[in-house]
Amino acid sequence: MKVAKINISNILGIEELELTPGQITKITGRNGAGKTSVLEAIKAALKGGHQAELLRKGADVGEVVLVLENGMRVVKTVTATESNTKVTHPENGKVSKPMQFIGQLSDEISLNPIKFLECKPEDRADFLLAAMPLEANTAEIGEIIAPALDGQKVTIPAGHALKAVDSVYDQLFQHRQDINRTAREKKATIEQLSASLPEKAQPAEAIRAAIAEMEKILECKKGALVEAQRGVDQKRYALENEAKSFYAEKTAAADQEYAEALAKITERRDTAKREAKDAAQAMTTKALQDWAASKPEDPTIADTEQKISSARQSLEEAVRIQNTADVVAKMQKEADGLTAKSDAHTAALDALIAYKNGLLKNLPIDVEIKDGKVYRGGIPYETLNLAQQTQIAVDLAKIRAKDLGLIVLDGAESLDSATLAALEDAIAKTDLQAVMTFVRDTDLTISTK
Repeated sequence: MKVAKINISNILGIEELELTPGQITKITGRNGAGKTSVLEAIKAALKGGHQAELLRKGADVGEVVLVLENGMRVVKTVTATESNTKVTHPENGKVSKPMQFIGQLSDEISLNPIKFLECKPEDRADFLLAAMPLEANTAEIGEIIAPALDGQKVTIPAGHALKAVDSVYDQLFQHRQDINRTAREKKATIEQLSASLPEKAQPAEAIRAAIAEMEKILECKKGALVEAQRGVDQKRYALENEAKSFYAEKTAAADQEYAEALAKITERRDTAKREAKDAAQAMTTKALQDWAASKPEDPTIADTEQKISSARQSLEEAVRIQNTADVVAKMQKEADGLTAKSDAHTAALDALIAYKNGLLKNLPIDVEIKDGKVYRGGIPYETLNLAQQTQIAVDLAKIRAKDLGLIVLDGAESLDSATLAALEDAIAKTDLQAVMTFVRDTDLTISTK
């Protein structure tokens, strides 16, 4: 459905204007001549709400009338206090819900192809996505990534579906990198620990049993040695007591002789005492020598103790080996689990790519977005030829223009002649109606084709 006629009165800088738009309508003039006023009037007619600033200074009522090719009329009336929109059908009369009807004909937020052509490369993908809104199905995305999640937090942002998928993909990809890094570290540790293990190790339990048996034998030998020592000690104590008794007896005899013949036998007494003392000392020495000579010994004890010490060292090594083997087994299990998680992430990433490809297939124009850039047929937008670039811009505008097919292009003078020609050619291939403005050093001029 096309616009057959546009009437504007008392809107911004326009006092009265009537134009019959063609497929391409060009409005030229110097700044302040009224070019923007025409565009704003057209946009106001298709937009709800009150905009008192549209009313021409000094006027009481402003009006924009769009007459469609089927005779229907869209009338936007603006006063200082309110704005009203009416839609009438030539046969059926007044439409009860005018803004709902207009919403079916045209998008309130139309797209200016010139803005898309001139935007920065890094902003073009966002511009394109804004023109083709797709709501993210968070439940479906959640089902896709659920098998890969094991405590990791992944946020599914609201908004455009393609951006949501890319965000989830990046988060999941980072989780997989973390998992793979941890798995590599564990596998490296497993290799190092495994290299330290002997090909065949004696079981720790067997070594423990052997040590226990040898300790039991050692305890018996030490017990027998203690008993033997007790007997030797008793013999030594008996000899010492015998020597003491002998000494006491001889001393008493000497004292008696001394008492009877003190003067005569003083020297003999002293000699006898010395002799007795020497004899007693000799007996004591002999008793000690006999005790030392008869001290019991068991040469196998030292050997047994050495064997136990060696066995304990073997036990420590066996325990170390067993512990290392246990660690290796545990880490291998963890590494296998991480590999499974990584595989689950890979499957989820592949599923996200498939989901995204499904979304891209449903886009109304033949483009795709990868890494924030726009592509057509695998070729970056910036390297497409001019005709293809302008065609994408016009296709986007057509999506937003809906059934009415009316688009407004402000600032067309910024385009070079080749781009402008390509843009006009792309519009000519559609059923769109385009209203363009150009800054020229002339009064307001309108031309159509």
